[in-house]
Amino acid sequence: MALTDMPQDLLQQLCQDQRLLFLPEKHHDLLLAPWPVLRSWERSKRRGASHAWRALDDPLVDLHLGRVIAGGFLQDPSGQYLLDFPGRGDPGRRFHRQLLDSIPPSVCQRVERFGDGHWLLLQAFREMGDLAEDLCRRFTTDAQILTLMETFNESRSKVWRQQKLEFFAQAILDADGTIAPTTGECKQGMDISYNSQWSYHPLLISLANTKEPLYLVNRSGNRPSYEQADEYLDKAIVLCERAGFQHILLRGDTDFTQTWKLDGWDARGNVNFIFGADDTQGRRALAQALPAAAWRRLERPAKYEVKTQERKKPENVREKIVRERGYTNFVLQWEDVAEFGYRPTRCKGTYRMIALRKRIAVEKGQERLFEEYRYFFYLTNDRTSTPEQIVFLANDRCDQENLIEQLKNGVKAMRNPLDNLHSNWAYMVMSSLAWSLKAWCGLLLPATGGWDWRHEQEKRSLVRMEFKGFMAAMMRLPCQIVRTGRRIVYRLMGWNPWVSCLLRLAEAMRRPLRC
Repeated sequence: MALTDMPQDLLQQLCQDQRLLFLPEKHHDLLLAPWPVLRSWERSKRRGASHAWRALDDPLVDLHLGRVIAGGFLQDPSGQYLLDFPGRGDPGRRFHRQLLDSIPPSVCQRVERFGDGHWLLLQAFREMGDLAEDLCRRFTTDAQILTLMETFNESRSKVWRQQKLEFFAQAILDADGTIAPTTGECKQGMDISYNSQWSYHPLLISLANTKEPLYLVNRSGNRPSYEQADEYLDKAIVLCERAGFQHILLRGDTDFTQTWKLDGWDARGNVNFIFGADDTQGRRALAQALPAAAWRRLERPAKYEVKTQERKKPENVREKIVRERGYTNFVLQWEDVAEFGYRPTRCKGTYRMIALRKRIAVEKGQERLFEEYRYFFYLTNDRTSTPEQIVFLANDRCDQENLIEQLKNGVKAMRNPLDNLHSNWAYMVMSSLAWSLKAWCGLLLPATGGWDWRHEQEKRSLVRMEFKGFMAAMMRLPCQIVRTGRRIVYRLMGWNPWVSCLLRLAEAMRRPLRC
């Protein structure tokens, strides 16, 4: 009798004996696998290893990373393998042969007692060190890691399709680079950055609407910020267009202007951009030549709305100390904004150049030495928004720094624990998935019924929540699991304001995605 023909009760008992997760045949389609897969995670006895993976699998079928990581939920959309297992010729058999050597004899006898030898119980990743390190080291090319990111983005698109129509009005894509320092001495690909640190220099392309990292590219520490940004911005544009966004806005600082791409982005019709521009002598001369009537005073909106009465501001202790000790102090007086037409050297079209002029008073102690103007420029093809709106949109890009902070110190995606550039790149991408899962929890949180306005606020708060707070509120909850009466009861032993969101999210996750 083949193992696939084994009665369900005997198969379930076998899984319990081997500490496997039993998956009934009617749920196999959830794994997107053409063969029955039984998997579980158990602690490895070897020091330094994190988990071991067991599967009931056909040894003639190659495993690929998508099914290994998430049981098919992150299946490679192209149908190709994300990596090659050790050995050539028949990597699947070679990999299974290595695993077969580690199966205890009692397990083999128990399996063969029910099967015909074609199906085997395999224990994966034996003596391969830590699971995360072993998986990351198998990525050796850019194409493999790009396939991994596109696999994540396929699942991301499914979450986006569950949102309301107003969600697809505009996608705001932010681009920025950051320094990921390392103290290692033998890490391939690291180099000395602009601030004299041994580091890598990752590039991040993120969706500002939901603070999701769409593409994360690891680079050597001495590479410029804009390197490969145009390539991955194009990929992000295609991803958002395929998801159904009507308009796309690209944002970046002065290093990401990339004038050789502006004409192409403007020709697409649905893509706008706002990039910072350097304060060069020529641009400053053009701004100074504008008539006085072209400048308008910039009034920034209040940070928050006063609901009762405005509080009295406390004494500025920092400014008091600076004045008492005679330090040089720069005090903002006011801001003016204007615009003029500008054609970059490598562009054929003319775009709007928004000039922001700040009046700065230079003080030392109690004396005002002089006043000066400082100029900031923003290049855009948005011909409908006012100059003030362009400045505010450009300033909002600074929120991406909070996302970078969470990737560094929240999910620890930029620890660089491995020994080469591609392995650390794969580690960054896999670790950043934890932050994406947090954002997906917020996006999939139902907002219906008479409390929909409150539920919408909870969704926004959950999407923007720090990862540490998310773990404390939604993940690390004491729970008692009771098996009784052919059912499993989960009793939450603690309470916090997010428990109701957790229960609504759990109920929503039981239903299939409408896509």
